[in-house]
Amino acid sequence: MVLRKTWRVFTRIKGLVVYLAVIAFLVVGVQALGFYENRIPEQSDVKNVLLTDNPNFYLSHDGFYGDVLDPKPMQEPENIAAVLKMHKQILANKKINEQEKNKSDREFFIMYELKNGKKVIRQYRVMTRLYEDLYKPIYESKEYKMTSKEIFMVDEKKVKYLQIRANGPVNKFVTLSKPEDVRQALSLIREDVLAESYNDSIYYSGLGSTIELNLGNEQSVMFEFKPTYRKFESWLKEKEVLNQAKVTAEDISHVLVAKGDFSSIEENGKFSTDIESAIEHSGNTLKITDKGQIEQVLEKAGTNPRSEYAAIVYFNDGHFNQVTYFDEEHVPDFIKNHFK
Repeated sequence: MVLRKTWRVFTRIKGLVVYLAVIAFLVVGVQALGFYENRIPEQSDVKNVLLTDNPNFYLSHDGFYGDVLDPKPMQEPENIAAVLKMHKQILANKKINEQEKNKSDREFFIMYELKNGKKVIRQYRVMTRLYEDLYKPIYESKEYKMTSKEIFMVDEKKVKYLQIRANGPVNKFVTLSKPEDVRQALSLIREDVLAESYNDSIYYSGLGSTIELNLGNEQSVMFEFKPTYRKFESWLKEKEVLNQAKVTAEDISHVLVAKGDFSSIEENGKFSTDIESAIEHSGNTLKITDKGQIEQVLEKAGTNPRSEYAAIVYFNDGHFNQVTYFDEEHVPDFIKNHFK
């Protein structure tokens, strides 16, 4: 999720530069002191632990952003133990992390508050897939989501309106401004976020509509409307506004699917047009024009190029295409049967 503020953000850029310089200095210092970096507290000494991929949350302490981007520490023993376990594995993989640093895709910022009042702070950049088994139970815990997801920190009374805008070259959006609608929407989204699995959070990332919570004073919290948000989706359908809140089959002319691993193209920094060309010239492809089947594609598509199937979604406007992927777990049966 992202907290957005308009052009007035730049009036604080000087302070941001100073802040980033201090953070850079601290990170370099910690890396230089290897013995200090390797120190992990004992669980019996830990009062709570904060785990986030956004170390810049400290910016919220000056009142500029308020509490909306301010994650809270976890206190449950199971989560403290899980963070310590993952932390130990990160240190055990130190050489791997350094050798594969160009493939790193996630920041882990860890802050332990000890029972004696002291704090232990660490920051690492890692490859997510090396730590998925350890991070998954943390992510899926109720405490982690309620202390790290902004949707749980937003005061619904401060939300001026909620807007859902479809992704892609379509001018489709829904605005909810009645207080009772905003309250109900936030309640259902929170239920969906709590129910979301770690695997779904990764698989469906980056394709959904954008939900914006306008807080007034030129502040907005923005996050994604994922296909797994079933309760919120059903509610929008009951209100007969769902089709205006997302891309549907009616916005698509056709879809072209190919089976194969196209990840090397994306990992080598190629443009999406190169991936599209590879799919179009892969030989055995499936062209989908049936609206019902296209709807299945939209519901099941993901963004991980390390998947068994790749697809190009062609929008009606004829000027914009979108590359998506399917793994074996999510690929629609009619696609799987075609490539048998």
